[in-house]
Parts: sequence; structure tokens; C-alpha cells
Amino acid sequence: MKRKVSFILTICILFLGTLTAFGWERIPGVNCPYDEAAFWSSDTPDYADSPSIYGERYLMEHATEVYDPKRHSEQIKTNSSLSSILDMVKQITGLKELNILSFGSDSLAKNKNDIENINKNTQNLNSAQVISDIQGK
Repeated sequence: MKRKVSFILTICILFLGTLTAFGWERIPGVNCPYDEAAFWSSDTPDYADSPSIYGERYLMEHATEVYDPKRHSEQIKTNSSLSSILDMVKQITGLKELNILSFGSDSLAKNKNDIENINKNTQNLNSAQVISDIQGK
């Protein structure tokens, strides 16, 4: 009788040891979320699992972002304030539209001529050895 009890006790200990070793035991925050209803909900953020090992590992494995309605509303407020600042700058400077300049063939030809003149002047300076005289002094 004593052998049977010790044998059953040994089997139970080995079984519980394998459960713990393979992580089949549910440990909140480590291998399961603290609050499963909030964790799997797409509407409300789960503040309990945001710093937990399970929450970070889940996000890392699935490459997802948590939707946070509070952060989203703050972003909308920030963007609206930035657009109002841009409108105010437009009124102050008197601009009706930004980036209204279009490049025509005339402006491109003028820019090309200016670049060619700059290149010629640079070559003339290099050939006159002005730079080497300045470096020598």
C-alpha cells in the first residue's frame, strides 16, 4: 500500500513538473493576459497588459499596433491645431495657396544658363590658380 501511494505521488509530481516546465500552467502576464476580455477587445486599450511580458511578446510576434482611442483623439486635436496654425500663417503672409509656382520651359532654360555660367566661372578660377595662391599664403 505504501508503495502504491509513493508511486502515485511520484507520478503526480512528475506530471506537475512537466506542466510547469512546458509552460502549460497559466501565469497571468507571462503566458496569458491579465484580463483576456480587455486584451482581445479592439475598442478599448488594455492597460494591465501593456507592460507585461505576454503583451509585448504578442505584439512582437504578430507585428500589430494597439488601437488607443485616447491617443487617436489627441492626434486629431494636434492635427487640427497644426492646420489652424498653417491657416494663420497663410493669412499673415498673404498666400492663397502654397506651392503654386510651376516650372515652365523659360525658367528651366534660365536656370540652365545660370548653372553653365557658374561652371565657367569655376573653371576660370581653377585655371587662373587663384585657389592655389590663396592656399600658399
